[in-house]
Amino acid sequence: MPEIIQVLFKSNDPELLNKELERKIYETRRKIENKAFQISLNNFYICSLSSKSIIYKGMFLAEAISDFFFRFKR
Repeated sequence: MPEIIQVLFKSNDPELLNKELERKIYETRRKIENKAFQISLNNFYICSLSSKSIIYKGMFLAEAISDFFFRFKR
C-alpha cells in the first residue's frame, strides 16, 4: 500500500496571485522533487501542486474512491 500524503500550502504574500502564484508553486515543486532525488527518496511522486485544482491519481471508478480511503483509515 503506497503512503499518500496531502499537503496544503498557504502563501505569506497576499500580493502573489494568478500566474505569479502558479510560477512560485512550480518552483517549489521542482525544489521538492530535486531534494527527493538528492536523498534517493525512491518512488517519490507529486501528483499535483496547484492553486487551482486538486488531482486524485488512481485507477478507480468514481464510486470506489471512498471505499479505498475508508478501508485504510486509521
